[in-house]
Amino acid sequence: MDTAQNNQDTFFKRLEEHHQELSMKQMRLAEYLKANYKTAVFLNCVPLGKNAGVSEATVIRLAQTLGYSGFTEMINHIKSFVQDKMTVSEKFDGYEKSTMQHSPYDVILDTNLHLLKTLPRHISSEQVSNVVFKMMKANKVIVCAFEGLAGLGEFLVYHLRAVGCKAELVTEKSGRLFDFYNDFQEGTCVIDIDFAPYAKNQLKITELFAKKGAEFCIITDSPRSPLAKYGSDVIYIPFVRNLIDLNIERYPVVLAVFEVMVFQYAYCNSEKTKETLKSISEYNKVFDVLEFEKEQE
Repeated sequence: MDTAQNNQDTFFKRLEEHHQELSMKQMRLAEYLKANYKTAVFLNCVPLGKNAGVSEATVIRLAQTLGYSGFTEMINHIKSFVQDKMTVSEKFDGYEKSTMQHSPYDVILDTNLHLLKTLPRHISSEQVSNVVFKMMKANKVIVCAFEGLAGLGEFLVYHLRAVGCKAELVTEKSGRLFDFYNDFQEGTCVIDIDFAPYAKNQLKITELFAKKGAEFCIITDSPRSPLAKYGSDVIYIPFVRNLIDLNIERYPVVLAVFEVMVFQYAYCNSEKTKETLKSISEYNKVFDVLEFEKEQE
């Protein structure tokens, strides 16, 4: 890597600044990353350490020594540097080579398990509780999720309703964005979900809700997100950046956070939840919407 790049990139600057603090094994890993950063970004923690001749623990310790919360944040930082310096075909070629010794199933499962296992380092139970308490105090909850995240928004709204929360979904397909804005009432909590690249129309409706005095809970990917400024409660979803831009690598963690939100809301509103579940059961008896597993005779 040339000197100009080294001076421009924060990750490599950190290597210089913390050079004296690195152990021999960390130095070996650092040298490997400097020489192979374009291919190293496609590796998870264990294979990266193996290729550099160090342990997984050394990889994590290097990240922490450089001021990162862990491997995920460090590798994402390197990827953000690589992102603009590789063509789409180079990105796919690198991803393909990184998975040649392992099936996509193994690679993706390993990544997701790592993210879920380390989730408490990035998102505390208190952060999720703050969002749930804000939802409980609200007269209504509006979930904003546009484009590829609309399905996740629908998932959250469906299950919040199932436990008695008065929730509505706003997407680019809602067809009545003006009605949501015009009918907006004080005491409404807006849960905004978006990741880069950010949906422009979602940013516009968020700005309008802010002018109406909305209480926001933001679920996004970075403090640099244009949504972050709107929320007193912001949850940053950790992920291993996918250089081939499929934008689905965040979903397992998002769904895990949603599950916690729904169950905590249900536990804190047990009577309302019981009433809602009873209504769902009665509704199903009339309309026969759901078919439950039959007991074995």
